Amino acid sequence: MAETAVFCRERESYCHRAEAVPQIGLILSTDAYYTQNSDIFCAWDDIYTPFEGILCNLLDRQNSVEILMEHQLAERIDEYPLLVFPEWRVLKPALNRQLVDYVRKGGNLLVVGPESSRHFRQELKVRFKRKAKERACFVEANGWIGGALTLVQEVEPLRGAKVQGWLYEHDEASGLRIPAATVARLGKGRIAAIYMNMGERYANAKTAVACDFLNGLVRVLFPEPLAESSARRSVQAYRCGREGKPLDEVPPRDQSDPPEKAGD
Repeated sequence: MAETAVFCRERESYCHRAEAVPQIGLILSTDAYYTQNSDIFCAWDDIYTPFEGILCNLLDRQNSVEILMEHQLAERIDEYPLLVFPEWRVLKPALNRQLVDYVRKGGNLLVVGPESSRHFRQELKVRFKRKAKERACFVEANGWIGGALTLVQEVEPLRGAKVQGWLYEHDEASGLRIPAATVARLGKGRIAAIYMNMGERYANAKTAVACDFLNGLVRVLFPEPLAESSARRSVQAYRCGREGKPLDEVPPRDQSDPPEKAGD
């Protein structure tokens, strides 16, 4: 107990009354929870698994992330340079309009998953081809390739949409491929989507390639975070401020690192 007290006291000047500096907001959907959940006031149906997967993926690359519920967006949405809408199947029109307006005014929105991205197909400037289906696919990031068995949506980019990564049929970056993600301008901001259930897969099978792929797309939308860390993957980073001054607090995380690329 004494050691814990010493640890805390040494960091008191940095942590006491510090507040998170808005960087990346991860949207926790109230409507999706009540619509998708088969239990009453319980999350025992793995409803949060994809959400937790995206959260862990972002944190494993030292991104500073805050979880935002829908009611918090009304007052704070413009504070965040990047918002992430993970694998929620339900999106009510009011929140849809709010997010689209946020992008048009200069914000950046990343949508993850085939079902989530369908809500923004017009803004993404893509044409959805056939229904999404579960399939084995391989995604490339930084010269490495990793596989996943998950729900995938095939899309055709239209004018104004730029492909940001590919999905391959086999474990090499050649042959038949479909867009893994796209980015499009919308007003003063940008909107991007990943056309596979990356959160669900990362929650159940972490890989360094999945981390690199998602973080690469995050950096396209949000190239200049307040600070970047070169710490190992088992360290999380939080950007905090106090009395108008930015601070960094990087606590250790009691969890093993994601597998090295050679083991993906």
